[in-house]
Amino acid sequence: RAFPPRMNVSRMLKAVEEARAWPEAAYMHVATEEFDSAVRVMMEHSPSAFNGEQFLDIIQKVRNTELHYVAIDFYLKEEPMSLEELLRVLTPTLDHSRVVHFMRKHEQYLPLVMPYLRSVQSQNLTAVNEAITDTYIECEDFAALRESINAHD
Repeated sequence: RAFPPRMNVSRMLKAVEEARAWPEAAYMHVATEEFDSAVRVMMEHSPSAFNGEQFLDIIQKVRNTELHYVAIDFYLKEEPMSLEELLRVLTPTLDHSRVVHFMRKHEQYLPLVMPYLRSVQSQNLTAVNEAITDTYIECEDFAALRESINAHD
């Protein structure tokens, strides 16, 4: 940190990774604006390198949007109760139909993402509307179902 301009970053990063200092590796990737690599390090070495707030800041800056969907899967496995926050942060860049398709594979988690689905329902996507309708039927929330159907196709 003291002399970043004089540092050979690639050598330092290699040494940090060989020492398995994953939080430091993630920090170095962020410092060098290699956000995709920082996100990968945090997900692959989550017990030591994952920091929820930092992850949410970094995931918005990645170039490879495929990492957004990998992050959703990661959150389902590691941080399911924080999934809604991740989806809120990524909403502008996500393909909502793809998210619904992914969540249908993990049907038990679909109620966790209902706030996200309701927030994007205004786009009137068939996949989103069907997922919301199915969830309301399963939860027997007929008042919300009627309201959803009346408001959206």
